[in-house]
Amino acid sequence: MKNTLLECLPMITVLASVCISTCASALPKPTLRGPDAALLDDVIEFRCESTETQEAVTYVLLRDNEKLSPVATQASLRNQTALFNYVVKNDSDGYYICKTFVENSTISPQFSNKIQLRVIIPVSRASVVSDPGPDWAELFEGDTLTLRCEVLKGNHLSYEWYFNTSKVSSSAAHRLVNNMMVIDRVSVQQAGIYSCIAKNQVSNSSQFTSASTNLKVIVKVLVSKPEISYAIIKEDSTYWANIMCKSIRGTPPVTFTLCSDANSSFPNVTTDTLNATFSVPVALNQHVGDFFCGATNGAKPVLGKSASLEVVPVGGQVSLQVTQLLDENFSVVGVQLLCSVERGSFPRFSWFFNGSQVPEKGDFHAVMEQGRSLILFPLVSTDNNSYQCAASDSFDDTQQIRSVPRSIELRDVYPFSMETIAIVFSIFLFLMVLVAACCVVRLRSRPEHARRPRSYSLGLTAFPTSKETSQTDYVRE
Repeated sequence: MKNTLLECLPMITVLASVCISTCASALPKPTLRGPDAALLDDVIEFRCESTETQEAVTYVLLRDNEKLSPVATQASLRNQTALFNYVVKNDSDGYYICKTFVENSTISPQFSNKIQLRVIIPVSRASVVSDPGPDWAELFEGDTLTLRCEVLKGNHLSYEWYFNTSKVSSSAAHRLVNNMMVIDRVSVQQAGIYSCIAKNQVSNSSQFTSASTNLKVIVKVLVSKPEISYAIIKEDSTYWANIMCKSIRGTPPVTFTLCSDANSSFPNVTTDTLNATFSVPVALNQHVGDFFCGATNGAKPVLGKSASLEVVPVGGQVSLQVTQLLDENFSVVGVQLLCSVERGSFPRFSWFFNGSQVPEKGDFHAVMEQGRSLILFPLVSTDNNSYQCAASDSFDDTQQIRSVPRSIELRDVYPFSMETIAIVFSIFLFLMVLVAACCVVRLRSRPEHARRPRSYSLGLTAFPTSKETSQTDYVRE
């Protein structure tokens, strides 16, 4: 019996230890309270609260970084709250947790909730830096603009952006990311003054702000492809071509370049307008060359289409063409007289009514298409209304060629009203119906065998076109 008790003694010891551990009372979970933000060198207080226990409980304030590091300890407390006074330092940012345990006891320790402490450095000296920049931005339409709100001091910051004193919200046009504003494809409408405000706070009653100075953003319009035009000038017996390069849009100053297939070199012209003129000597009835313009206002140069230059004096016959002008009811409301000359590179046109030159503007006429067209309205029937056009060189009006005079009468421009069109259409429809009726009558008057379908064959083999055809009926080619 004695030996049996000795053999069971280790087991009894283990069971007793388990019983003691199981029967001991577990510690309640503590609650940690404290500030979530504080200024540098502030003295703050953490409170670790727990329900009252029979045992003397040790409270430890831990820093939860890579490992739990003790910050302060209060031991052997039976009351419900432990107070920890803590001086905030530069490296005090992070999470804090409270641990409770009973020394020299098998009771499991307990851990409280976590509190994040932010060490606030008041913000100061905010400024806007741009890319491109840094102090101001000049870029072209479609470029990407990045603005950064930078501070000399401060952390845990929030930012507000302003464009021409209006607050900017994050959108597809203005992406706000951390301390940056990004405009992916800047437009002319987004040129202006930008600024930012940086903020941080310890509490609602303790806030810090810093407003930046203004930053100017300039958005330039890319210069468009220049168009080329020619004007010929005569000085004594010498002829010059004034070659104009003109862009429709672009932000000045613009530098224009004239290029030629003859490898001629022309000096560039930089101007605050959207056009520039180059003078080139020319000779009559000779091909001067093919010219084209280039333009740039700081970006990649753009080139326009080439145009051939040849100065041919006017000559040959001048003709006059008359065209009706109709309204929505197909009624004639006027006529257009179009003047053309057989040859001539730079013609100038003029008009004459009963031998007198027609002015460019009038109550019943209009000169258009650089003088080539004369519009007459309304129509007035007169006995003597002779019209005539003349062509001359734009650079030399000593030689003038006139067309044959032409009288414009009402019968030349007979009005086709809606009633007239309806009558013509009705007659056409009646004729169509009449032709169709004649075809039907003729078809019915044909003999029966003539209307019978034919058979088609290849060699001696027949291909009947209906079931009525006998199998013994053959047709030889």
